[in-house]
Amino acid sequence: MKFRTITAAAALMLAAAGCTTEPVNPVSDDQSTMAEIMCEEFIEKRLKAPATADYTDPTTSKDGATYTVAGAVDSENGFGAKIRTRYVCVVRSDGDDMWTLVDLDLGDK
Repeated sequence: MKFRTITAAAALMLAAAGCTTEPVNPVSDDQSTMAEIMCEEFIEKRLKAPATADYTDPTTSKDGATYTVAGAVDSENGFGAKIRTRYVCVVRSDGDDMWTLVDLDLGDK
């Protein structure tokens, strides 16, 4: 299991969305949409052609500061064919726009 943290991307997305910079309580505040965005960032780092990624109907569940996002991503493989890959991504909000990847299953095992 690898742990990674993305901070700058989250801060930029919040700023672009016009969100305030009030402190976020990672346990009580619902950040489901941001969890989905962060999972997309982590998934795209593993795709052959991330610019071709299209996400389908993600579902998100929350347990404290940890979010599980499940869905499918359609993207081109190394041969240029569009394929669908199911994923389960678990991320944790560490507050202050910091996110940690807890687990990522791209169905490629």
